[in-house]
Amino acid sequence: MPKIFAAVLFLQLFAISLVSTAHAATKRVALVIGNSAYSHATPLKNPENDAREIEKKLKSLGFDVVMGINLKHRQFARVIGKFKKKLALSDVALFFYAGHGLQLKGRNYLMPVDAQLDDETSLDFEAVQLNTILRLMERRQRINIVFLDACRNNPIARNLARSMGTRSASVGRGLAPVESGVGTLIAYATQPGNVALDGNSTNSPFTRSLIKHIATPALDIALMMRRVRQDVIGETGGQQIPWQHSSLTTPFVFNEQAPAPTPAQVPAQVPQISARPTSTFPSSDIEIAFWQSATTQGTKEAYQAYIDKFPNGNFASLAKIKLNQYQRIAALNTQPARSAPMVRKLAPPQTAPPTVPLESPDISDDEMARNLQTELTRVGCKPGGVDGKWGRQGARALARFNRQTGASLPTGTPSLNAIKMVKSHKRNVCVAAIPTKIEHSKRKARTKAKAKAKAKAKAKLKEKAKLKAKAKAKAKAKLKAKKKSKTKKKTASVKTSKSGSRGKKCKYERAGPCEARVCAILGTGGTCAFVNPATYCKKGGKFRRKICR
Repeated sequence: MPKIFAAVLFLQLFAISLVSTAHAATKRVALVIGNSAYSHATPLKNPENDAREIEKKLKSLGFDVVMGINLKHRQFARVIGKFKKKLALSDVALFFYAGHGLQLKGRNYLMPVDAQLDDETSLDFEAVQLNTILRLMERRQRINIVFLDACRNNPIARNLARSMGTRSASVGRGLAPVESGVGTLIAYATQPGNVALDGNSTNSPFTRSLIKHIATPALDIALMMRRVRQDVIGETGGQQIPWQHSSLTTPFVFNEQAPAPTPAQVPAQVPQISARPTSTFPSSDIEIAFWQSATTQGTKEAYQAYIDKFPNGNFASLAKIKLNQYQRIAALNTQPARSAPMVRKLAPPQTAPPTVPLESPDISDDEMARNLQTELTRVGCKPGGVDGKWGRQGARALARFNRQTGASLPTGTPSLNAIKMVKSHKRNVCVAAIPTKIEHSKRKARTKAKAKAKAKAKAKLKEKAKLKAKAKAKAKAKLKAKKKSKTKKKTASVKTSKSGSRGKKCKYERAGPCEARVCAILGTGGTCAFVNPATYCKKGGKFRRKICR
């Protein structure tokens, strides 16, 4: 028996040595940018501090960091160029940005400190597209991680919206969701379309929580992000909910160092192999290798094997939670959903809903959304399809559940607390009440009255339009008559007499041949000397006869 145990231990230690060698050869690079001193917007106090703290943490975790503080547009491009050169041979790439950002027509832009954005065309020359950096990172297969603390309230975006006029609706609030490529995780400080808080301390709520958990030994990034989300929701009172889109295919741990075991976790009796010591690796490294193997396989049998091997291990509680989750999903798949009978009236809302402690199992957001959609469908709250994508329909369904039960669950993102709260209700809480005969007749009368009022308003509107058209036609005819009269007066203009007829109104007509001849003799520059002094020749060769009355 000791020989068999020694052989097993040797194989495990050999596997640990291979894992350790692989981690040592892993090249990690990071681009960290913090923009605070904006020239054309209110300066932000925290992004610079956030970037410097993240830089320290990443350097201590083995990252080769390219740093940029208060970058103008040209400096921004130069720093991205440096990062591009380091990406070539990297196995892990990380991008952290803190500062102003905005979305236009579903595209996300990061703001240099000299951005002004007088109009829409300025975006291409004064801002940096997030997709530019993502394309550089996703050119080859690697683990890519993006942290965006860039959803702060942005006055530059408001200036751009004002300049766009009727097209300002395309300038969105916060940042737009981005679909990540394979092997990429994108984490936002808050949910898409919302505004993140800058915070009252030296760091923003999102970055402060990130700094707190990023160096935790043997903590997978999926579990780390869940802890960050809990911290930020608690600190901001649910106003800010960190969001992520992940398509990572392998586990990733920032700090691969094993956590120190507590006395309770050390086995009481360990077989001693004093004759031939096989290795100097600590037992905690063996446990980490076993746990990483279990999480990579992700099966019920793998987690059960870990618990059998390390019943008091560092990850035993997480493994048990994962096993319980598999059992619940299996129970849901095997048992048909029970539908509650229709009732005449809804039950009164519960005044004190049951409180369930918030836990953090290592499960994906899609899996959590799918479980919550299944439970909401069971209680009749209609979240749409059970597809693992949490959207507007799911949020409305959870809001209906809150109204009916008196709960106050956040609707922006699915959580284990919400799943357990919905699961604690064994009846249909969102089913519509069946109306009585009196209620039905009242509803019918209301519908009829509404239709009548609508028809009356339509007739009134039609009559008003008719009167308006009639008045318009009348005004048009009046204007036409006025114009005609004015034209007529121009052809036969009335002037005051200039010679011998002061105070009289005179009309001018074309002169006869006699007057024309005399005027031609005397010239066209003066008055003709006729028996009738009212006749004269006008300058320019046009002969007129003046008749005064």
